[in-house]
Amino acid sequence: MIRFAAVSAAAFLAASPAFAGDRFAVSGSVGTLGGQLQAHYKVNSLLSLRGGYNYAEGEFDETYEEIDYTVDADLSGALFAADLHPFGNGFVLSAGVHLADKTLGLDGRPSEPVEIGDTTYTPAEIGTLRGDADLGGTSPYLGFGWNGAFSGGRIGLTAMAGALILDDPTVELTASGPIASDPTFADDLEQEEQNLQDDIDELPFYPVLNIGIVVRF
Repeated sequence: MIRFAAVSAAAFLAASPAFAGDRFAVSGSVGTLGGQLQAHYKVNSLLSLRGGYNYAEGEFDETYEEIDYTVDADLSGALFAADLHPFGNGFVLSAGVHLADKTLGLDGRPSEPVEIGDTTYTPAEIGTLRGDADLGGTSPYLGFGWNGAFSGGRIGLTAMAGALILDDPTVELTASGPIASDPTFADDLEQEEQNLQDDIDELPFYPVLNIGIVVRF
């Protein structure tokens, strides 16, 4: 009886679309969202679903409002997407969502007098400018490309191009210099925060490009 039940359960699972062979795949890729691991599920010949985690942290130099900043970026998070296969092969049109606390850490150390708000201050007065730019947590994703998870052999290629649609950024700045507590400087620093938000907001989307290997099982 136990053996019969086990065989029957195995037969049921094998016949069920959710457990049918060649419906699952995993992929690893690299790109503008850093390193990415994803799981893929084939719904039918025209639709597949995928989701996974990306690790993306890095440092770069950028100039905002004539002040040089070292920027620490963190775009690590989870991406979930539905891939439409309009031709029944690996070409896909993709839509989904990226979930992450996307942030930029700012560190600026002026070496000459700079304008903060409407007033010029010396490096000794300002000290170090530190700030955080919040780019939002939930970002819609649109893309297209090739997802070879369910076309061709067991091992295939994935190559995608798309974009995350970002929220309007929120910036907060602080200064370490002796003028930090001055009310006039505080007003100017608030204006500088708004100027920084406008600069960062000039690019309302983040490009998503990646290439990798996918294995079906």
